[in-house]
This record gives sequence, structure tokens and C-alpha cells, in this order.
Amino acid sequence: MVYFFGKGLALEKSTMTNTSKLSTLAFLVVSLSASAAFAENPVAPIPQHAPQNISQINGQLVEVGNHNKYDYSYKKFNIGTNPLGLIAGMTSIQGSVAINSMVALRGDFVLYTDKDIGKGAEFTASAAIYFRQMYSGFYIEPGLMYRSLEKEGYDALSFSSDSNTPRTDTTGGFQTLMGYHWMWDSGLNVAVAAGIGRDMTKKSEDSYDDDVFFNGYMRAGYAF
Repeated sequence: MVYFFGKGLALEKSTMTNTSKLSTLAFLVVSLSASAAFAENPVAPIPQHAPQNISQINGQLVEVGNHNKYDYSYKKFNIGTNPLGLIAGMTSIQGSVAINSMVALRGDFVLYTDKDIGKGAEFTASAAIYFRQMYSGFYIEPGLMYRSLEKEGYDALSFSSDSNTPRTDTTGGFQTLMGYHWMWDSGLNVAVAAGIGRDMTKKSEDSYDDDVFFNGYMRAGYAF
């Protein structure tokens, strides 16, 4: 009785072992067959010929106006102005030319016509260094700025402005701005930048004036 029971137990263990081996072998055969089938018939890609009213690149959906984010090519020239400047008595124009995919040389001219701010002009020559792509994303802009404004004088006796004794304020020197640029496929773009500079126009007797100045701009433009 014991003999047959032990023999049956051994036979059962052997059967379980053989079953496990067969299961493993079957799993390997199925896996290899599936791999071979996938290699012969891979998953079909998204159709490249999507309807014309769908924004896509090679079948992949892309937000309208943002195809340029996936394109290494770039527009070489950009012109811009501050659309809100006229409200504050400032007329500006900015021009840029890209010398490579990361650096653009830039010139900026601002005409001031408001008596409270002062009447005069500002000139800036700079180089905008883009971290991602030309006219798109974060950038640093070192450059030279010169501003000359004629303002009403100040009467120390009456503690009021004196239009009969105008004074001219000049500010100029090296500045570094940091900004962000938004570009759309149409070529329309918006840039905002701000930073600081060191005024190099003050004389030694003007030591009470702060040598550090703040500057910045907002420009809406068109690249081509």
C-alpha cells in the first residue's frame, strides 16, 4: 500500500514537472511566433494623408500655428514695434537679422514725444542669443544702449517744474536683457524682455546718481 502510494506520488510529481516544461515550451513558441508575425506585419502608422483642415506632421497632430517648433529651418529677418507705445508717447521700430540658428543681430530705435517722460530718442545695438530656436523661446540679449531725453527743468524755490529751463538727461552703457519670444507659423511673433545696465555717461561729480539703470521692451513683429 505504501509502495503504491509512494510510486503514485512520484508519478504525479513527474507529471507536474513535464506539464510545467511543456507550458514553458509552448509560451516560448507562441512568443517567437508573435515576434515573427509583428516583424512581417508591423502596426500600421497613422495615415500621413490626413484631411487638409487637420493640423498635423506626418500623421501626428500638431497645434495650429506651431509647426515651426518642429522645423530646424528659420526665418532670417524680423521687424517689430511696440503697439502700446503710442499710448505712452513712444514710437519704436526694431529690426533683427539672424546670422545663424541661435544668434540674431538687433537694432532698436525709440522716439519719445511725451513731455512727462521727456522728448528725445533711444538707440540700441545688441545680439540676441536664443537657447532653443531662432525667434522662439528664451533668450539673452547683451548690447549697448544710448538714450537722450529733454525734460522740463526744476525750480528749487517753488518746488515745481520750470519749462523755461529745460534739462537733458542722458543714459548710456552696456546692458543685458533676458526675454522670451513667441513665434507662430504665419511669421507673427511677440517678444518681451527686461534687464539692467550700467550708465557710463555720468561724470564724476554726478556720483549721487545711481549708475545702474533698468530697461526692457515689448515688441510685436513679423518674421520673414
